[in-house]
Amino acid sequence: MALPFVLLVDDFIQYWYHRKAHEWSWLWNLHRPHHTGPDMGVMVTFRENIFYVMIIPNIWFLGIVTYLGLVQAVAIALVAKYIVVVSAHSEVRWDRWLYKHKSMDGLAWIIERTISTPATHFAHHGKSSKDGISNPTGNFSNMFFFWDVMFGTAVITREYPEEFGIENDPKDHWAAHLYWPIIKSDKANSEIGDGYHKEMTTVKEPLLNEVEEGKTYWWCSCGYSKDQPFCNGSHNGTKYKPMKVQFDKSQKVSWCTCKMTKTSPYCDGSHKQLTV
Repeated sequence: MALPFVLLVDDFIQYWYHRKAHEWSWLWNLHRPHHTGPDMGVMVTFRENIFYVMIIPNIWFLGIVTYLGLVQAVAIALVAKYIVVVSAHSEVRWDRWLYKHKSMDGLAWIIERTISTPATHFAHHGKSSKDGISNPTGNFSNMFFFWDVMFGTAVITREYPEEFGIENDPKDHWAAHLYWPIIKSDKANSEIGDGYHKEMTTVKEPLLNEVEEGKTYWWCSCGYSKDQPFCNGSHNGTKYKPMKVQFDKSQKVSWCTCKMTKTSPYCDGSHKQLTV
């Protein structure tokens, strides 16, 4: 029972740590280097800020259970976990053969909901969910993908994004990536730059514009996008994610830009209650 205990508790802790790294701004700044890589590959697995690694809670958990005598279970768990995690980052894309053969569909369904695969983890590293494949605000699992399934953050498309990284990447120096907050970026528009402050871009009036039939729009829900009312990726490091909206006919839409509406993404008049 020691091995399942170590595997499940370790991975459960890391799922939530990883998820919060995309929701808490200070932790996102530590995790951000992992997502700035323009490509996927084995080495991306280890592309992390040193302080992000130092405070990973499941590492401390593994240290405690090792001290308590579960040495063998920890050793086996680490090997098993890194085989899955590294292969999920690998350009080998080993899961493709499962999707090519109809006879393997049932097995593929089980595997992709049990462990992280290149398709599901590549989606997490995709630049934007606007491509219909990427899920940078979900697919947080490291070894066991069923955490995402259980907690509603899973997107499974069996496809691979064409673009990786983060939107509006200022291309920070590697030292800032590795050692923030001790070393900060010299880019004025960088989240890890000295004195950077993410400003709200909400306004008190709705935006009325014409939308096209069949076109997909991504409404900004965080209030930080400079492309209001649409997403530009500024939700990184917040609990918000953009809302996908499609229309079955061309029409005029009153988009909420105050972010107070209860009928997202449309204006419901809530801005009239704002005093500023």
